[in-house]
Amino acid sequence: MNDFTKFEVFHNYLETEFPIVFEKAKVTKINTYGLLFEVEGENPALKPAMFMAHQDTVPIGDIKEWKFDPLGGFYDDKRVYGRGTNDVKGLLVGLMNAVETIFTDYPDHKFQRGFKLAFGFDEEISGNMGAKKIGEYLLEQYGPNTIDHIIDEGAPMFLELKGTFFGPIVTSEKGYMDMRVEVTTPGGHSSNPRDTTSIGILSRFLESYERDKFPASLPNSSPMLKFLECNAEHHPSSKFSLKDILLKLSRANELAKRFIVRKLEKIKLFEYTIRTSQAIDVIYGGEKYNSLPPNATAIINHRITIGDTFDTIWEKAIKHAVPAAEFSNVGLIVNNVEIIPATKNGVIKIGQLEKNGDMLPAPITPAYDDKWNRLTSYIRTFYEKEVYPEKLKNSTYIISPTSMQGNTDTRHYWKLTDHIYRVQPGITNLFEANMHGSNEYVDIETHMQVVAFYYNYILGIC
Repeated sequence: MNDFTKFEVFHNYLETEFPIVFEKAKVTKINTYGLLFEVEGENPALKPAMFMAHQDTVPIGDIKEWKFDPLGGFYDDKRVYGRGTNDVKGLLVGLMNAVETIFTDYPDHKFQRGFKLAFGFDEEISGNMGAKKIGEYLLEQYGPNTIDHIIDEGAPMFLELKGTFFGPIVTSEKGYMDMRVEVTTPGGHSSNPRDTTSIGILSRFLESYERDKFPASLPNSSPMLKFLECNAEHHPSSKFSLKDILLKLSRANELAKRFIVRKLEKIKLFEYTIRTSQAIDVIYGGEKYNSLPPNATAIINHRITIGDTFDTIWEKAIKHAVPAAEFSNVGLIVNNVEIIPATKNGVIKIGQLEKNGDMLPAPITPAYDDKWNRLTSYIRTFYEKEVYPEKLKNSTYIISPTSMQGNTDTRHYWKLTDHIYRVQPGITNLFEANMHGSNEYVDIETHMQVVAFYYNYILGIC
């Protein structure tokens, strides 16, 4: 069971630290713990912007692996350590700090464009109680397509890759599906076993399924394609032949495209940006050591790449389940469709674990239109003129669209706007900073960039 009452303490903390935000914004608590702050704009023709973060964290894990108290917020003059510092409490508090400072510095400011802050409380478990309810509330109150654009957690705005500086903006995210595989066979005593048990049948399927990776692909609609083209154009270490192909990738014939995809799928950094992933995360079965297991179950997590669908997964499941079922003379049901009738030896059932948590790849936000140009101009000015003027004086700062392998609460806001950007100020690499791991941290420089960027951006566009 999840105990959400702890967020009451967090809400009290936010109200104590940021009293002017609570005073001047319209504050609505959605489904008790979801937080929605709304600031009205003077010009009704301008749709409001919305900025997001989430209140919840993953569990702390093994406390013995932490150097500091995971709930203590230890600061060593460079980093703040603790669960959720990187994902994404630094972003949430930074947003609140930016708005509080704006209200303090400009107490009588009249915003032309309104803006909203939306903070769900169960993003780590798909957001169905938090962001989903906030999205339903906003749709009910204002209707579809009533938000100008949304910015949520995502790629860091400033990355250095071998001497070249990048600002990747995530304009889509992969889909998601958890597939449940359950094998049911008659029980019995281990002294008189059948040729295969439910665990053996399941193992045969899993070994075959895991060994067969989904095909890599890079359709012209993929934001990764534009990122790769930008990388090839501006990265000094790109080999000429590879660079030439990458620069023309969106116009390349299928033979050239297959060549570059084969190159990319061998690079771990890129492999699962162009391929649907599969991970056998949970497995259980058996009751005691001298009894045949009547059931064995596995959960396989999938992150679905652009161009693939749920059917891509079902087709692969059938491909590997049919031989396993035929070998053991059991039935097979996939996605509620009987492929092989059940027998006295049992049946394999394959389906979705929870349909509510599954999603196809997110709609792709347009790049290089007016809203993109407005956002990127603020990002470029912020880093080139304010944060790193010397570092970028004689260097190129490349801002380009890209995609991401994880999922965010933005899935619940697709009906509110076509423009969703997953990017956050800062330099912290999410995985180097141990996101979801022990000793998670956020650089204080990153946190201060969150405050400064949103201070400038909100004042500028609103």
